[in-house]
Amino acid sequence: MEEWIYNNKIVREHSLFRFCGSTLNDVSDKDYKGKYKFNPDIECLDIDEFEKNVQRKQQSFHTGDAVIGISAYENNRGINPRLMVVELRMGYVSISNLSKQDMEAKVTYTKSLLGGEKPISRESIFIFNNSFIEQARSWFDRNSRTGGELRNCIPVSVSDFSVKVKSKSDFPYVPIHKEEDIKMSILLYEEKTDWINVFRDIRYWCNKAEEYRYKNISEFGHITAVLKELWKDFKSKCYTLNDEEELTLLIIEEDFDFLIS
Repeated sequence: MEEWIYNNKIVREHSLFRFCGSTLNDVSDKDYKGKYKFNPDIECLDIDEFEKNVQRKQQSFHTGDAVIGISAYENNRGINPRLMVVELRMGYVSISNLSKQDMEAKVTYTKSLLGGEKPISRESIFIFNNSFIEQARSWFDRNSRTGGELRNCIPVSVSDFSVKVKSKSDFPYVPIHKEEDIKMSILLYEEKTDWINVFRDIRYWCNKAEEYRYKNISEFGHITAVLKELWKDFKSKCYTLNDEEELTLLIIEEDFDFLIS
């Protein structure tokens, strides 16, 4: 199953944002007054606000509470950005409050308000309080079997939501170039005391690191950390080098000061 991260950019780009841009925390606070906390950085469209202030409706029965942006997270980046309907139902304490028809109407109508200017997620999220979530999941499971939009609605608890929709910073960086790939040929040549090729490969990976310095600082940091370790270990062994090899070593350090910094 794909991992999701929130995507504020696609929310800000929607034409409704200037009328009802908000944060998920602020939308929650309107009904629950600080009782439930979400990541304060998650921006959203406050759909109730749009209906009241733009469409001049006094009460909304058929709209979701908010629309957030999400992306799938893959290979250190977000892909496939889209909008997602979010309904806050943390006040529910009984399944008698749940109505398949009403829930599906909220999702369908909210998606219609969004129009076709941005991709919209097939899935929608309904958030319940932690003590009610198991009943809600059971109810959704039973009622989604009859088909309809409910099949694409995901019930989660407040706690589960932060696991379901993460921040990019929640994911560890996955290097493009593996540590063992960087070390392999260098260590092989070192074992053979083939200093020409050791220095050649060190220089190759130093240049490779420089390619990432300004476009992918995480990869730059990863490669330079591996090279610094290799370089420090190489010098600690105090190999006997001729004058030309010693000069090459000094030139490499001068060209790539991160090896000794």
